[in-house]
Amino acid sequence: MCTSEKNLKLCSCAKLKAKPNHQHLSKKAKKKQILENYTTTEPIWSLHQYVETVDSGMMGRIMMPSNSLDKELTKEFVLEQLNKGNCFDFEYVPKEKDWLKIEQRYVEKEIKNHYRPMTSYLSFIFSDKRWESGLISVFDDIYEKYDNGKVKIE
Repeated sequence: MCTSEKNLKLCSCAKLKAKPNHQHLSKKAKKKQILENYTTTEPIWSLHQYVETVDSGMMGRIMMPSNSLDKELTKEFVLEQLNKGNCFDFEYVPKEKDWLKIEQRYVEKEIKNHYRPMTSYLSFIFSDKRWESGLISVFDDIYEKYDNGKVKIE
């Protein structure tokens, strides 16, 4: 019996590009194209390395991470893949407190007065030599972006 095991690929070769350029289309075709794809999202990732913790004195509420972005891209699946091996398309050795954020990004730019729902995200912290689902202190922890790209499941 064949099993088709899916693997998570965090591709940096597919660098995040600017939103689509519709300049080659007529105004009417451009508007139609944008509206057809206006709520379309794609999964992207960003990897951040911990710098330091400071007492900012700031308080507030943040949007909590989700348990899934779609049927395949779940917190459990990503954790299993991250802890199984290197999902990145480059040499990377995680360091304590590294933070990986996977989120849905809208394909098209936002149009004034045409609001869309906030997109959800998954959040993972490298701690004690393994990836765990977790949340950073956005008010006190300082992180530096390491790399980013697109998420693929193959």
